Parts: sequence; structure tokens; C-alpha cells
Amino acid sequence: MGSHPQDLTDSEAGEIGPLIKQVSQALQQVMGCVKTYVAQFAEHPLHPHVHVHVIPRAADQAEDQRGPRVFSQLGIPAELCVSDKRMNDIAADMRNQLR
Repeated sequence: MGSHPQDLTDSEAGEIGPLIKQVSQALQQVMGCVKTYVAQFAEHPLHPHVHVHVIPRAADQAEDQRGPRVFSQLGIPAELCVSDKRMNDIAADMRNQLR
């Protein structure tokens, strides 16, 4: 896989769309989100690959944290973050949904 979207082969590009859809559907099932946001970054020089972030958006998510403003949640204090246990539970539920 290339390090930029334009480097993807036709086969890789054809796989990424359905994968994003499957992950979005699994997030909706697991977390009850009303939609997902998708972002792709390929900036880290030590990890030259394409990867996609699929971000759940809750129904009650504050207006000032929707759309691109969702990134305002990065760097929030540790006490406001999702616990490791909850993250692991979500990951296990996602794994089961994607099987």
C-alpha cells in the first residue's frame, strides 16, 4: 500500500470504501452514533502508509464539536477521556460486529 491516497492501487482503492462503510455501520451498532466522520492522514515519516480515522458522532454531541470542530476534543484532560476499560470493551464489540 502506498503512503498517499493517490498511490493506492485500483484494488486497494476499491477495498477502502467498503471497509469504511463496514466500520461505520459497526460503530453505529456498537455506540449508537447517528453518523460517522472520516479523515485520512499520512504525515508521519516513520509510518508511510494510508490510514483512515472513522470517528463516531453522537446524537447529543454539542454543536460546537461537530464537523471539523470534532478535532477540538483532541488533547482534552485525562479525566474527560474514555477509560481504557471502555475503549477495550468498544474494541471487542467492534471486532464482533466486523466478523
